[in-house]
Amino acid sequence: MWDKDNWSCAYDSVFMTFWYIYRNSSDGWRDQWKQQAPEWNNFFGEVFDSLLEMAQGGQTSQAALSHKFSSFRETFRNNLSRVDPTRFKRNGRVLASICRIFGRIFTGSGPSEPHLEQVVVCDRCHTSTLMRCSFSLLGSSALLDFHRHEGDIGPFLPLQTAVTRYIQHVSRESQRDHCHTCSGQLRVEFLSMPESTWLWIELSDDVSPVTPSPRLVFGLQDQRQVYTLQAVIYLGGDHFTARLLDQSATWWNYDGMWEFGAPRFDHIEDEVDLLENDDRGAAFLVYCRVDF
Repeated sequence: MWDKDNWSCAYDSVFMTFWYIYRNSSDGWRDQWKQQAPEWNNFFGEVFDSLLEMAQGGQTSQAALSHKFSSFRETFRNNLSRVDPTRFKRNGRVLASICRIFGRIFTGSGPSEPHLEQVVVCDRCHTSTLMRCSFSLLGSSALLDFHRHEGDIGPFLPLQTAVTRYIQHVSRESQRDHCHTCSGQLRVEFLSMPESTWLWIELSDDVSPVTPSPRLVFGLQDQRQVYTLQAVIYLGGDHFTARLLDQSATWWNYDGMWEFGAPRFDHIEDEVDLLENDDRGAAFLVYCRVDF
């Protein structure tokens, strides 16, 4: 449940998102997920297994499950605060950054976002350099305006279309114009994406120019990675909420302020409906790797 004295909505939304992803996933996926960020995901695995055991058979009351969920969330929040007390303040009505929470879990050592990696080569001195190309802000109109085509219809692009165009762009264009060593021209020799069990896309504008695609396929030279949309986190009025997908492909609405913090059934007709939730805008799209 939401802590009104020490705002917990960012931690509520992240914790509930991972809970839904974890309980919907296979044992093999869970093992991969724990290996990706053992410092954090081993803890999640232990507490989520405990919640699964409590929920089996319907013998545990909603109030008891809510209390246990809140207790685990507080442990997670305390751990983050110990690692970085400046960014993850433990007390007071302070809105935490979900991007920083994701970044801390994603790397285990500091903020980082999902990204592509370019290997660029200088045509003059033949020096090779590894460069990072972040796409966590792919929803920003400033970035997508560059990738729009005359034939696009309406204000929105499917996220898969935007991702594909962005990958095509960075596969041809280096993120830096000239070599630091000799000022020669750089060319992209190889493009890859780090293996990851989950990733997020940040939508930075009040009105996103993309609609969430249910499925993202990254085809990068000899790589192919497939992800499905599992959650959308919303921000508005200094409060985070979420929508979560269950195993039957049903969407559930979540707000930690509700009684027991229990998700409620939600009727979603198409992807555009996912861009808003009770006057809050979609801020993060969370995807789960499905092709391991």
